[in-house]
Amino acid sequence: MSVQHGSSFTKSAKEEMSVVIGGSSSAAAKLSFSREASEKSYNDWVETVKHNPSIIDYELRPISDVIPDHAKKANMERALFHYMGKYDDAACKGGCYNGAAVVVTDGGESCTCLCKPPYRGVDCHYT
Repeated sequence: MSVQHGSSFTKSAKEEMSVVIGGSSSAAAKLSFSREASEKSYNDWVETVKHNPSIIDYELRPISDVIPDHAKKANMERALFHYMGKYDDAACKGGCYNGAAVVVTDGGESCTCLCKPPYRGVDCHYT
């Protein structure tokens, strides 16, 4: 059995929920708790987002994408690949035990195990 509350569901609804991200909390509250959020309260909130933004989407891009000059961009990419190769832990011989992480140190010249407690030693084999 259903009860008719008006000409449409939206007209008869008594509750609403707003999700607001960013901006000032006081301006967001006016949108969230106001029975009839006005265009003015919405515009007031939009103005506060400029000073307190919130990230709602992002995309990772290579740092070289910000360099417009093609030659400089190519040089930057080469330098990054050289640096990453120098500190690549795949080049480390041996291994670390007990869940330890390996890190390349000394300008790419040596590898060090970062032992988790209570392990110790060069390869984190001892307790």
